[in-house]
Amino acid sequence: MKIAVVGAGKLGCKVVEALLGGDHSVTVIDKNQETLDKLVSQMDIMTVNANGKSVSVLKSIGIENYDFLIACTDGDEKNITIAAFAKSLGCSKVIARVRDPEHTSQMDFIKDTLGIDYLVNPEFSITLEIYKYLVEKSNLST
Repeated sequence: MKIAVVGAGKLGCKVVEALLGGDHSVTVIDKNQETLDKLVSQMDIMTVNANGKSVSVLKSIGIENYDFLIACTDGDEKNITIAAFAKSLGCSKVIARVRDPEHTSQMDFIKDTLGIDYLVNPEFSITLEIYKYLVEKSNLST
């Protein structure tokens, strides 16, 4: 699969590492050239030093030919905007990371209105996993 990751922070780097284990073609877009240089020296990826929120940047990489775009920058609004732009430009599936509880309470509306396929809140996902683990453990002990 052809996958674009916008944002080369902690989450973006972990996502890229996981994707490379599956023999995917990965393009990372970030504004920090030093971070991109470090990534490309460690992994077989394509990098683009640019603002992923720019429609011209998304067009220049041929986003309409990508299977996925994962927006995981440091800002919810940026991620939502990037994902919506990529979807409008023809990317098959788009994912945006959101953290703000305000966005979490209106995820369905954001997805439906902007055409985003999936919104993920890592903190909420971790909380759910912990809850499931604790429920399973308490059910086993009764």
